[in-house]
Amino acid sequence: MRPNSEFINDFVEEALLHIATVEDALLKVETGNYAEETVNEIFRAVHSIKGAAGLFNFVRIAELAHAAETLFGAIRDKTVSLNSPIVDAVLAVADLLKEMIGCLETSDTYDINAQVQRLKTFLPAPQGSVEENKNLWGLGDTIASDKKPAEICNETKDNPDRENNRAKVEKEKSIRVGVGVFDDLLVLAGEMVLRRNQLMCLVGMGVTRTEELQMVAKDIDLVTTALQEKVLKARMQPVANLFNKFHRIVRDLSRKLGKEIELRIEGDQVELDKSTIEALGDPLIHIVRNAIDHGIEPTNIREERKKPYIAHVTIRAYHEAGKVTIDVEDDGVGIDPGKIAAKALERGLVTEQQLTAMNESEIIYLIMRPGFSTVDEVTALSGRGVGMDIVKNNIEKLGGKVELLSSVGYGSIVRLVLPLTLAIIPAVIVQSADFTAAIPQANLQELVLLQPDDEKRSIELVMGYPVLRLRERLFPLLRLTDIIGDTRLGIDTGSAEYFCDPEKIFQIVVLNFGNRIFALEVDKVYDHEEILVKPLPPTLIKSNYYMGFAVLGDGRIAFILNPEEIRNHVGLRPLATEAAVDSIRGSQLPEEEQSLLLFSTAGGETIGIDITLVSRVETHEAAAIQRIRSKEYVISRGKPLRIIRPEYYLPVASPKDGSDSIHLIIPKLVKQSVGIVARGIGEIVKTAVALNEEGPGGCGLIGSTLINDRIVLLLNIYELLEQALPETCKVSTSVIRKQEKSPLAPTAARVLLVEDRAFFSKVTKGYLESAGMEVKLAADGREALDILEQDEVDLVISDIEMPVMNGYELIRAIRANERLRKLPAIALTSLLGEANKEKGLRSGFDAYEYKLDRDRLLKTAQRFLGRSE
Repeated sequence: MRPNSEFINDFVEEALLHIATVEDALLKVETGNYAEETVNEIFRAVHSIKGAAGLFNFVRIAELAHAAETLFGAIRDKTVSLNSPIVDAVLAVADLLKEMIGCLETSDTYDINAQVQRLKTFLPAPQGSVEENKNLWGLGDTIASDKKPAEICNETKDNPDRENNRAKVEKEKSIRVGVGVFDDLLVLAGEMVLRRNQLMCLVGMGVTRTEELQMVAKDIDLVTTALQEKVLKARMQPVANLFNKFHRIVRDLSRKLGKEIELRIEGDQVELDKSTIEALGDPLIHIVRNAIDHGIEPTNIREERKKPYIAHVTIRAYHEAGKVTIDVEDDGVGIDPGKIAAKALERGLVTEQQLTAMNESEIIYLIMRPGFSTVDEVTALSGRGVGMDIVKNNIEKLGGKVELLSSVGYGSIVRLVLPLTLAIIPAVIVQSADFTAAIPQANLQELVLLQPDDEKRSIELVMGYPVLRLRERLFPLLRLTDIIGDTRLGIDTGSAEYFCDPEKIFQIVVLNFGNRIFALEVDKVYDHEEILVKPLPPTLIKSNYYMGFAVLGDGRIAFILNPEEIRNHVGLRPLATEAAVDSIRGSQLPEEEQSLLLFSTAGGETIGIDITLVSRVETHEAAAIQRIRSKEYVISRGKPLRIIRPEYYLPVASPKDGSDSIHLIIPKLVKQSVGIVARGIGEIVKTAVALNEEGPGGCGLIGSTLINDRIVLLLNIYELLEQALPETCKVSTSVIRKQEKSPLAPTAARVLLVEDRAFFSKVTKGYLESAGMEVKLAADGREALDILEQDEVDLVISDIEMPVMNGYELIRAIRANERLRKLPAIALTSLLGEANKEKGLRSGFDAYEYKLDRDRLLKTAQRFLGRSE
């Protein structure tokens, strides 16, 4: 008699976890990285599978697990030595167990005798009767079958009852969550019930005073937010659950192809929504398979090219810009644009005229076209033209995107950029005519309002098509009404005439994805709102313009725009707007820009902070502030958060009056979690900062700049925190010294800082000098070389993007100089991503660090120059 479906689901989940344990442990054995406990792990896992299967009367599963248990019992007792053939045999048993668990209703018809006999060959001949030996190996009264497992499963398909039973097992999803999470949810649910009762009581009493209703509404808002965060946290799972499966996949494929490949996994504790992790399995398998089959060269070719005998595939997860990025990197041949172009032409995917207009990056992206393949012969692994296009589609369904980075001869990276959760996302709500849309905040670069009398108002026509000129850059300009009402996406002449009206007010949303930017004109822009993402209805499921929809607080339906798909369709217009933009701009590079979050102080000043230093912004009731002696705190995400009022430490005015609520800017890249009080949160602007050190300034400020004719004070977050939290944030002036031959007389390290932007030059110089270093400045690589010819320095810290001579050219010149070639050098840049880091290290830099991350920079400098005291 079978147990009910709930218990079957539990059995399936537990059994698959045990099989995963067995596979992971066996792979450790094969690499030699195991201890005696590893064998015990395997023994316990197969023993548990056997016991549970026997309890639920899945006879064949129990017998096969029992056979593996018997073998590992002997290995544990040291009567059998664990070796590679045993690993192969037990991995095959694990595969068969997974297949049988997938076909539970027919599992007892599987023929397991061959696998059991294979395991039996590794043991000494057993002593005793035939019946005893059968019992030892779990081969009592069995139902043998000469059919292959796949054939039996195909028969799980001809039987509706069996299919229904299997469907029940597959549909019931589960998630492992700590008891503490459920305790917290129970508390929050109780709080929600209390607030509901309060609200119902007020309604029943006919209370009309808004103060009392607002108080209850605010409490409900706080509890709902906490409940939302806790539920989302419960759905988050480490990517290790997914990544660990690839040890087996890489092992099997490398053996099949005769290649020596080592898998590296980084960032496996990064967490993603469980549904995202489940959907990532197939795309990642395909990407890894491509890396091994297409990317990694055969061993003899690697030797000819003087590359390491053992190739490497790295799967890496990390947080970046509020999203999770997963890189699959290989050190193989890379993606050859020439080969891609030739195959695309051969298969009729593009014309020669289209190829001529493409750059190398666009050619590489052709591999994501349906039907594309560089393989001439169809094999079990490749050649069918079904692959990266499916990967791209699956990732985009998750609200993510796929990026390709490659260096011919050195390897490639397939990058997946994913949202942290699919359930709730922050978005800005916009409207055109009667259509309401939500734009994911991750794709929002800035908001632009153009008034009729605005001197900087600049909408132009390029070859008849509207573009927005923003800080001397041109971006394609579309109307939201054209997108929703015309599949030509704004290419009719009506749009051009619409934008030429000099008396019209335009509200424009500037959107970005990756390094692509375009502008979208809307009728209204509402506030930000956290929205619950719902799947599209069947009638709109084929529309690529929308990622889903949401029900807003006022009951309206908002469709969530997919900026990348909209921009892709724009790229099909007769005019390649970006190419026209490039021709207008010429070859001159724009000044390096920064994204600044603007906020106002209690006294009315406007302060700007680099957005890369901001973790999040929170709003709290002033009444929620708790004072302990001279310090102030609020409770944020269940923990005390120290708050800092800028007017106490910066040369700004004192508050004129009180406020019912405060905004807190939570910085990152600092040691202690704190919140900086802001009276109001302004816009995020992207601008080339012209630093004015002669104007308003002082301790805690880098200087000031003008943004839209407004004086903006630039915050030096580290100086502010050193004043507010001297016990934890003050840098000792003796942290970094150069160690001379005599350890009794260390001298100040001499550092050459190469940076063309006054803003970053001043900030970084301050970091280094606060750590006791002597700093020389150079504005570009040529000036740096002149200094190095005349003076001795102990360390070079250089930007990458500079005029005259950039950082790559500088480091190559240093490494080519016999006197300087061993001089340590750190790249300090705003260019993010592993591909940029790899390029920097290959060019000759010893380390690669990000601008504004003071602590990491000082630690890296310390590694080259001295020691902590």
